[in-house]
Amino acid sequence: EVDYLELYRRALPSYPAQELPERVRVERLNALVVSSGQGFEHLRQIAGDSWPMLGCLPLFVPSPRVAELARSALSQHVVDCRGASATALLAALREHPAPAF
Repeated sequence: EVDYLELYRRALPSYPAQELPERVRVERLNALVVSSGQGFEHLRQIAGDSWPMLGCLPLFVPSPRVAELARSALSQHVVDCRGASATALLAALREHPAPAF
C-alpha cells in the first residue's frame, strides 16, 4: 500500500501591482536570487512593467540555463552560482559581492 502526501507545489504567487519593486526599495535590496528557471519566469511576471528597473540588480541563478534565460530577458548582471544549494549561493556571494546602494 502506498500513501501520498504532497509537500511541494510551484505556483505563481499573487501580489498587487508594484508590490515587488516597492519591497525591493523598502528593504533596500541590492541583489535578487532565483533557484530555477520557473522561479525566474515568475519573478519576471510579478515584476511586470518594473522588470527593466529590477533587471539592473545583480541576479544570482543556479545554472547556465537559467543564466541564459536571465540574459535573454535583459538582466544586466547575472551570476551563475553553479548549483542551487545554499553552499553554492554563499560561494557566489563571496566571489561577487553585490554593490551597496
